[in-house]
Amino acid sequence: MFERPVNEVHARYRLATRKQLAGESLEDYVRALKALSAECNFKAVTASQYQEELVRDAFVSGLQSHIIRQRLLESKACDLASLLDVARVVDSAQKGSESYLLSTHANTTAASAGASDCRQFDDVDSPGNPCATITTKKTRCFFC
Repeated sequence: MFERPVNEVHARYRLATRKQLAGESLEDYVRALKALSAECNFKAVTASQYQEELVRDAFVSGLQSHIIRQRLLESKACDLASLLDVARVVDSAQKGSESYLLSTHANTTAASAGASDCRQFDDVDSPGNPCATITTKKTRCFFC
């Protein structure tokens, strides 16, 4: 029988974020926590390994970006260094995407503002018109 491998980081995140439900007795809450802890792959470790795991778990659960957290919880990596690498890549991609969207929006806004400046001139080809080159420029066919 195929047994699905447990994602240790995701299991510990679920354990760390499990809250007592409304109307749930203390005994039921502890029982639920113990059931969740069974999937966490706990083992005997040194103090430094334990510290590394706690920092990793706090890092994942404390992230502001839910997109980065989701990607880390989906990741097969279990150590802090690997998760940090994944988080950096996702963060960089997010920032690049945001800057691209901002620059695209700025270009669109500038183009629409430029079009309104062009409307104030009666003669499109007049020398003082800053839009003369924009409006008189001929575009070539894509296939030419």
